[in-house]
Formats: sequence, C-alpha cells, structure tokens
Amino acid sequence: MKYRMRRRGLGAVILALGLLLQSCLLFGMPAHAADNVFGNTDKLDLTPSEDLIPSHDGSDGLADGYVMDSYHVDVQVKEDNTYEVKETFAAYFTSQKHGLIRTIPTTGTYRREDGSSSSFRARVTDVRANVKSSVERSNGKVRIKMGDAGAYVYGPKTYTISYRYQLGKDTLKGADEFYYNLIGTSWNTTIGNVSFQITMPKEITEDQAKSLGFTSGGYGSGRTGDTLYQIKGNTVQGKLMRQLKSNQGFTVRMTLPEGYYTYPVDYSLFLVIGLALLGIFVAVIFWFIFGNDRKVVESVQFYPPEGYNSLDVAMAYHGKVSMSDIPSLIPYLANEGYLTIRDKKRESGGDLPFSGGLTKNISFERVSHYKGSNESERLFMQGFFKSGSKVKHSDLKGSFHETCEAILRQENLHSKVKEENYTNQEFLIDAILLIFVALISFVAIFSGLNAEGASTLASFISGLIVAAIMSFVAVHVAGLVRIGGISVGGVSGLSIPALLWRIASSWIFLALIFYAGKSFLSSLAGFFNYFTGGLLLRLLVAITATLIIAFFMHFMPKRTSKGDEIYGRILGFRTFLQTAEKDRLQMLVDENPQYFYNIIPFAYVLGVSKVWMDKFKDITMPAPSYLAGADRGDAFWDYYYFSSLMNAVNHDIYHASVTLPASDSSSWGDFGSGSFGGGSGGGFSGGGSGGGGGSSW
Repeated sequence: MKYRMRRRGLGAVILALGLLLQSCLLFGMPAHAADNVFGNTDKLDLTPSEDLIPSHDGSDGLADGYVMDSYHVDVQVKEDNTYEVKETFAAYFTSQKHGLIRTIPTTGTYRREDGSSSSFRARVTDVRANVKSSVERSNGKVRIKMGDAGAYVYGPKTYTISYRYQLGKDTLKGADEFYYNLIGTSWNTTIGNVSFQITMPKEITEDQAKSLGFTSGGYGSGRTGDTLYQIKGNTVQGKLMRQLKSNQGFTVRMTLPEGYYTYPVDYSLFLVIGLALLGIFVAVIFWFIFGNDRKVVESVQFYPPEGYNSLDVAMAYHGKVSMSDIPSLIPYLANEGYLTIRDKKRESGGDLPFSGGLTKNISFERVSHYKGSNESERLFMQGFFKSGSKVKHSDLKGSFHETCEAILRQENLHSKVKEENYTNQEFLIDAILLIFVALISFVAIFSGLNAEGASTLASFISGLIVAAIMSFVAVHVAGLVRIGGISVGGVSGLSIPALLWRIASSWIFLALIFYAGKSFLSSLAGFFNYFTGGLLLRLLVAITATLIIAFFMHFMPKRTSKGDEIYGRILGFRTFLQTAEKDRLQMLVDENPQYFYNIIPFAYVLGVSKVWMDKFKDITMPAPSYLAGADRGDAFWDYYYFSSLMNAVNHDIYHASVTLPASDSSSWGDFGSGSFGGGSGGGFSGGGSGGGGGSSW
C-alpha cells in the first residue's frame, strides 16, 4: 500500500513538473504553436524586463548619446484602414541633448515574402506629444521634433506621441492586409523592451490568427520566433524578447479577407468635377450667345476697307492688334507722306546688300508733323521721332517699346474699329470664365492636398499658386494679350492648327513649370509628396476644364453686323492678295504706280506679304515714293532690294518695340525666310507601412 502511495505521489510530482515546464515554455518563451494562446483570458505581462534594458555605459553603442530602455506601441486599426497610433518610449540620454526626432514615412513600398510588392501613401494627422514639439513634412516623411532648443535633457526621459495614420485603399490584390512596422529600421540606437498592443476593428478569426506573423532585424530580415504574444477577441498584445540594435526594426503582418476595410466616399472629387462641368457649360453658353459668329459672305476686293489703316485691318481680321503688327505703320505712314526711308549705300550708288550690314545704312526722316485724327498713328509718330526729325535704327533701342505698348492699349481697349466690329461683352465674359478656371484649379488642389494630409494653410497657398498658373495657361490658349496688366481680346483669326499648338504648348508649359517648381512647392506645401491618384485625378480634371474653357474663350467676342461686312471684305481682299494674276496686277499698277507699296502694310498684318511680293518680281514698277535715291528702273533689282530693305527695317522696329523676345514669333518672318505562433506572416522586417526611425538632437 505504501509503495503504491509512493508511486502515486511520484506521479503527481512528475505531472506537476510537466505542467510547470509547459507553463514556462508557454509564457516564458516565444509562443510558436500553442493553441491556448489564442483566446487565452490571462493577461500577458508587458512590464519591461531588466535583462532587456540596454547598457548605459556605452557597451550597447551610444553613438548618438542615448538608448531606448523601453518602447511601447499601441495601434488601433479602424475600418477605413486608418490607424490611431500611440508610441511611448523611455529614452536614457548619456550626453546632453535637446530631445528626440521621430521620423515617420508617408510613402513607401510594401514588400512581401512571396516577392510581391505595392506602393503605399499615408496621411499623418493629429500629431501630439507630451513635450514641446514641432512637425515638418517633406520628401515623403513627417518629422516630429521633440524638445526645446533652449533646454537640455540628460538621463531618463519618457516621451509619448500620438498620431493618425491614414493609408486609404488597401493595395493588396485579392485580399486585404494589416502590414505595419511597429518599430522602423531607421532608429540609430539600441532599443530594449519592445511591447505592443494592436486592436482590430473586428474580432480576429482563427484563419486571421493563423496568418499573423512577426519579424525583426535589419531591413529585409525574415527572423521570427522572438515574439511572445496573445490574441483576445479583437486585440493582439505582446512583446519582443530581445533587444533591437541600431537600424533594426520590428514588423507585424496579418492577412485579412478582401473587403475587410470599407472606405467613405470623398465628395470633394465630385465637387471638382461638378465645378469643371459647370464652367464648361457656362463657356459653351457664352460662346453660343456671344461668340458664335454668323456666316460671312466673302466679296472680292482690290483694296482694304476705306478709312482703315493697317492696324485697323489687323483688329477687324484678328480681333486684336499684336506687337508684331505695329511695324506695318512704317510703310503705311510713309505712303501717307509723313516720313521717308534713306539708304546711304543705295544713294551713293552701291551694290545691293543682299545680306548683312544693311540696317546700319538706314535712317528715317520726318517729312511733316502728324496732322491726322488717328490716335495710334499720332502716338507712333510722336514716339518714333522722339529724339528728332532724323532717326537711325540704333536710336530705336531705347524707350520705343513704351510707345508700342501705348499703341496696343489704344487699339485693344479704345479702338473705334473694335467698338464698331465686335460686341463689347468680352471683358466681362473673359473675367467670368477666368474666375471659373481659377476656382476649379483652386478647389482641385486645395481639396486634394487637404485630403492627403497637407496643412490647411499649405493647401490654400498651393491652391492659389496653381490657380494662377492655370489662369495664365487659359490666357495663353485663348490667345488673350496682356496690355498694361489688362487681359484683352480673343484672337478670332488664329487658325485651328495654331490653336491646337497653343493647347499642346500649354501641356509642355505645365510639365516644365511643375518640374521646375517641384522643390519650391514641396517645401511650401509638400505638394509632390501628396501627389497621389486622387490629387492627380483632380489636377487632370482642372487642366482639362481649363483647356476646354480657353478653347471657347478663343472664339469670343462675336462680330457685329458691320463687323461681319468688314470681315467679309477683308477675307476677299486677302484672297485676292494670294491669288491675283499678273495681268490684273499690271493693270492696277498702270492705274496707280504706287499700288504695290500702298498694299504692303496690309499684306503684312494679314500674313501674306511674301506671297504678295513674289507676284511683283517680274512687274516693272518705280521705287516707292518714300525711298530716297535714284530709281534704277530694274524691276528685278528693285524687288529684291525692297524685300531686303523691309526685312531689315521691320526687324529693327519690331525688336525695338519689345523689351523681351515676343511670344508671337510669326511677326515679320513672312518676308523671305507567416503562420500563427511566431511566423513571418508573409512579410519581413521593415517591409510594411509606418515605422521609420529617429535620432537625438
């Protein structure tokens, strides 16, 4: 009997030792495949262990003057794939520092054990700290600087930060995932006593628990088996049973069913699209009412409309006067008897200078003061002969551009021809449509940046900048000109190919301006750091709306009944200049020997001067009355001389009229030339979102 009792007692002892050993394996070592960990009601002890506290004497590496005695991460996962993160880390400073810098990445790439990858872009908001701190955003990172530049810390110091980490739509195909770097691989010191608590939005199922895994080590490490954790309901809590050295991280991954996350609808995108459609609709209505010209009847004409000078014809045909039209006043006013052109070399009997050196021999002389009533002609004569009655080409390189700008203001803002030929609503129409362009662009950028996590101020400033750029693009595409800071006149005479080129060049301009402004905008608002699909879509909507609105702006204003008549006559006149036969031209020259020269100013502004001049190369005609010097009577010689002369004159007048190269280059070139229980979960250290690192300062 005693023997049996002793045997039973021995068996009980052995059983007790076995249970004790099992408990030690379960709770004192990493849990690998212990089923009772899942759903265990016992609370896991997360108290920091003395054995895992890094040495403060330098043996654990104190290159940056501090170590982390403990680091706890609390992550609450929301149903929209947003994480509420709270980090508590106990630092120990071995030298005087101001504090710590915590860096959190907002862009990166998920890299998985199976070789797949996908990019992520997060929004970090609601950043808070238990000490004085500042937040900076640049280059795809959020930098939380904790501490005071006027104070130092030494010894132990505990920091707590919290923030919202919004990842948006899950990027894994065929499933969702929770893949997060609890500790990033960019800390430059030793970290001990890493613990965590993860709260999911729904209770964790057994299949999800089996997919849960933890990895630790340097970036790309698949090391497992160092994590003790337990799952209870929708919560996972645990701790890493080793220290992390410098640039080592700790990552968790769990596979979730497709559709686990749900996402709210972003109505701001619909607002941008709605504004764009409204702006386009208004542009179409305005064009239909104010810009849809009636059919014009073209009538054959041998002369321009009576009483019209070359700038008047440019206005009636194009809808505006450009800087490149102004030099046409030289031959026009010369024909009217107000000035002569002198060529010193021609007068001395020299040979024709077919190339180079021509302009240095040219001068202009005023024959009489201007007596007419045309304000633009008066301004031209006054500014052209400002320095005296004789002007050399070199004298025009001073302030003559001011005269030309005054002429443009006069023609485009106060011209009687403009008032008679076009409706007067274009200023209001252009203003309204440009407001739409600016509003669409501003809302697109402001809402897009704000949705991606940029500050309200930064989003506002970036929105204003892009709105200004888009307004400029609209002005460019529509062919509006800027005179004294005022937008005036649509270019109704611009060809469709030219208009398409303006649109194409606008895309090129936008690409260049955004590339060139990348650093500025990034520092201002993190614009390119937040350049996600949502923001890109908004920007594309704004660009498309801008170009469409500008397209309709291009065809405004509408001509009046008189404008239709004048336009038809000018079309017929232009057609004649291009198609006239030699016999008809010879007859006109016989009737008026100066006919060719009288028409030249109008051929310039209508863009057919080369065609017109070529028609006269075999027709005998005298030199122009305003060209000083003997008439040699050689038609061939006079034709090519006159072509070279006018090229030279125009070149100097045009370039004297602008302070910078003009945007309209056409001007006068017309003349001749894991598993449940400690596996990797399918990820590796540093392969998820979040994480980052930090340093002291």
